[in-house]
Amino acid sequence: MNKSTAAFSMILILGIIVSLFTSAETLGKRFTAITSVLFSQNLTQDYEELRRSVDAPGHLPFLAQFGEEYDKRDFPAEIYASLDSGYYSKAQKLFFESDYSEIRYTLDGTIPDKNSLLYDNTKGIEINESTFLCVCAVDDDKLSDISFFSYVIFKDATDYHYAYGYNSLDNDEKFIYQKIYEGAKNFKSTINFGSQHLTNSKVQKILFCVNYDNPLMFQLPLVSLNCEGPKDNITALTLVFDFNKNEVEYYEKQTKKRVDEILAKADGSYTLMDYLVTVHDQILYNCEYSDTMDKTGDYEAFGVLTDKVGVCESYSRAFQYICQRIGVENLLIVGESQKIGHMWNMISIDDQWYHVDLTWDDGESKNEIYYDYFNFNDAMMKKENTRSVYPMIDDTDTSRKLYTNFNYYPIPEACHDYYVFNNYYYYENTDY
Repeated sequence: MNKSTAAFSMILILGIIVSLFTSAETLGKRFTAITSVLFSQNLTQDYEELRRSVDAPGHLPFLAQFGEEYDKRDFPAEIYASLDSGYYSKAQKLFFESDYSEIRYTLDGTIPDKNSLLYDNTKGIEINESTFLCVCAVDDDKLSDISFFSYVIFKDATDYHYAYGYNSLDNDEKFIYQKIYEGAKNFKSTINFGSQHLTNSKVQKILFCVNYDNPLMFQLPLVSLNCEGPKDNITALTLVFDFNKNEVEYYEKQTKKRVDEILAKADGSYTLMDYLVTVHDQILYNCEYSDTMDKTGDYEAFGVLTDKVGVCESYSRAFQYICQRIGVENLLIVGESQKIGHMWNMISIDDQWYHVDLTWDDGESKNEIYYDYFNFNDAMMKKENTRSVYPMIDDTDTSRKLYTNFNYYPIPEACHDYYVFNNYYYYENTDY
């Protein structure tokens, strides 16, 4: 049973119990209060701990510290792995090739000896998490020099509990988020909130968070034109879906298939930046900006991924989804570029935030790719002086206007420069 189901079951049981001892007049208010409390408790999570559990390190985990003990090995040995050190989108099985029949290894970067794990060539070694593999051969109780292999296996973070927008909300707002998410997922056109004292702007903020966190929820519209209830106490939301259930299933299947192909191309990259550069390039190859803005997927992730055409929102959602698949924290950001409404991404590498704009890295011809907007920071954006970030929505506003020229969660500062594209590759080239 998942968290949502468990919570709703508890609410239902408590609702029945309360109804036995409560008049109909006060039941609604108490039931709403119970619902709010239960979801507040249910949704309280340590987001930092969750994020760290999936966050990919910027570099491979070369963790061992070898001293004199390493220099005292008895003989050299050639041991080859079937899998190059690098980053991989799913668990891998590794095999060794060597002239020696006995191979010992460790998985945590410590020095192997004759008591370490014994390699079995019929089974290989399962690599399913970040691993620093140290290997040696044993011959007549003598130990060979050590071969090193390092791996990061990405963890999928497409579940909205890892999403930036969701985790920017307080517990009561997360309750509404979850109701919108579950309702839209099941194609419910009307979503009832009860008496939660929601303003129209707060509902819009939460709706946008759901939309911006879930790039494969193609059916969910960006705006709702029908909020029911007083202006400071919205009780229901009516949605008109952009795609029907069959269409969503089809486009989701096609999108995942294409993303699997892109991840396979990037697998084996020696750094996380190299991996992301390959993703960047694979999205942009043979892709073009939609000048007409009237294609089916122009504003969806599948646009640039499967139809090879889309606008800025399609580029951003495609890159966002792949970042979620490999556990790279990210968000969609909206603002203006050359005084025109625009969307791009922000990503976090080693707790450092950077802007990424694939739309502006897409050249005029189909195979023309730039890196001017791959990992740039706030200072670079200010110096360029051609784009700006929309302000944060004021969710206390009780007016009925549509809130489109805003961001719907706090935008982090991008104040670092190590992973700026040119700097990073300069540092990498001088380090070796």
